[in-house]
Amino acid sequence: MTELHFIDAPYFSLAELARIAGIDRAVADQWVHRQLLRPALVKRAGSLKRPFFSARAIFKAKLIVALNEHLSFGPGQSAAIANDSDSKEVATEVADMVAGEDWAYYAARCIERSRPMKLVMVVSRIKNCWRWKLVGPDDPNTEPYGAGIPAVILPLASIFEPVYRACREIHAEQMTGNTKARRGRS
Repeated sequence: MTELHFIDAPYFSLAELARIAGIDRAVADQWVHRQLLRPALVKRAGSLKRPFFSARAIFKAKLIVALNEHLSFGPGQSAAIANDSDSKEVATEVADMVAGEDWAYYAARCIERSRPMKLVMVVSRIKNCWRWKLVGPDDPNTEPYGAGIPAVILPLASIFEPVYRACREIHAEQMTGNTKARRGRS
């Protein structure tokens, strides 16, 4: 079975993050500058600083893109959360919460075993605090936070799987020394 340590290890360049997440490199640069995405490692190359990201950070970027495309919850298109605590943007706050959990290892194992992950995440904001719950296909509770409380369903598998597969391919190339495919990284 493939090692899963690259989920949290800094193997991926900013260019690879942008390509896998489906965003322009300039947008990825801006998100790093605004600290919406944080590199797991920054290497110095002379006067340059090269950030490296984990697969989890790439998933977070992909999730921000999905939230923006489908719900207008993304950087640049959503207003800051209007509460007294802080001004993080909705997509970033949700993505921080979702990407920071250990379900990613479960999802990776499911992919490696060719068993589709059958979980979705239900997210809601209750009393100025984001809440999430993993929900299986047989869960009869259609309103996990109570009657009448709006919630968003995030299809984790369909967002995570392409990110994981692309990261696994890049990681495998790096481990076998196939640097030709990664030339020009930044």
